[in-house]
Amino acid sequence: MRKGKLMAMIFVIVVISVLLIIIILDGTFSAKIYSMVWQDKYVQGLENDQRRLIAEGIKASSSHNMQPWLVKELSEDKVQLFADMKKDLKIADRDHRQLLMGHGAFIENYTQAAKRFGYETKVILHNPNFNDLYPHVATISIQPNNRQKVDSTISASWIYNDTEEFSEEDLKKLLEQVGVEFPNLSYAFITNDLEKNKLREWLRKGTEIEAKSLDATKELLSIFQWTEKSKNKYRYGLTLSNIPMIVKPFAQVMMEYSAQDPSSFGKQSIQTFEKRLADERAYVLVCSREESVEAFIQAGRFYQHLLNEVKGGNIRPSVQVLQTYPEMLEVNKEFSKAYSEYGNVLLILGLQESTKKTQGTTPRHLVEDILIK
Repeated sequence: MRKGKLMAMIFVIVVISVLLIIIILDGTFSAKIYSMVWQDKYVQGLENDQRRLIAEGIKASSSHNMQPWLVKELSEDKVQLFADMKKDLKIADRDHRQLLMGHGAFIENYTQAAKRFGYETKVILHNPNFNDLYPHVATISIQPNNRQKVDSTISASWIYNDTEEFSEEDLKKLLEQVGVEFPNLSYAFITNDLEKNKLREWLRKGTEIEAKSLDATKELLSIFQWTEKSKNKYRYGLTLSNIPMIVKPFAQVMMEYSAQDPSSFGKQSIQTFEKRLADERAYVLVCSREESVEAFIQAGRFYQHLLNEVKGGNIRPSVQVLQTYPEMLEVNKEFSKAYSEYGNVLLILGLQESTKKTQGTTPRHLVEDILIK
């Protein structure tokens, strides 16, 4: 009997020791620096307004939180924006639409912050050569708006609204306002139950195909890294900000284990997506007459603008059925034909009612990480 208790105690001690080693190796006790961009102290401590505006751009959304942007400072009033091809998803994003939309979101946050703090912006889009190491996406200039007083304190928290009661009518009005900002885009606001269910079936198909594609799943797992800690620098994919706090120290280990069996990760993805669909109350299709670099960037700006302004809810994009890798191509063509009356669907946005703020909870680069010297 005593021997059994001793063995049980030894087992418990070994398990606890292993867990502690995992937590330590994961960097749980390392400096928590990759959430600093959300903090006023960090943003206000940057050396000039240009860098503060870059910090606001970094808060933008991007596919799988890959943050595929690099910035070269030409002066305190002009920067060049480049794509970081280390963050390129060559299978899941072979046409670079997700990467370009991420750049659009960056530009939108940057320009909105500049406007708020007394600057006018001029954005020149370029035609990036994706064979280059750093494809040139845009050049952005700022100059003080003499008609508006410049606020010398650029806050880290100005972008996202506090939670308010969700209203489809308010969202409809917001869509109309944002639509005026981007006249080359159009949108469809889907609130009818029949149409929502029809769209959900397409989204399910896309998610199931992606989940069964071993190449696409391996690619996602290969870039996975969840951490706010300093030991894991520059790689951010699939930031699981919604997992329980107690599980987060083990997320990296779990994903490395999942990488040995991508099919199990795919099954989990389907289950997670089903829960998400059940929570989505409305959809927005962002469309254009043509698919182009400019259209994808504008779609990213459109999405980020909505995300910054929506009240009492959260907006999440679905991209699976819009992808064009071989396994998805047939369904992609069928989807495009089914919704051809709206033009080319660039982005599908699902609106969830939210009881708490979800922004400011995912790891982000520091400004110095993305500067090209």
